[in-house]
Amino acid sequence: MREQFLQEIEEIKIKEDGFPKTSTKWWLFTCGKDKIHISEFDFNKCSDEELLKLYNKILKNCNKC
Repeated sequence: MREQFLQEIEEIKIKEDGFPKTSTKWWLFTCGKDKIHISEFDFNKCSDEELLKLYNKILKNCNKC
């Protein structure tokens, strides 16, 4: 299941042009304890629980206008 989430996040990242910091949809989106911008975050290093939370948050952001 983890691999499926990682693959879908990668597909969204490609579709969203790498989660650019200049996009109002992604400019404040940070991840992890160190508050790394989503465009620079390594999803392979987070726990399963954190990955699921981030995945859901990414999907919500994708649906914003």
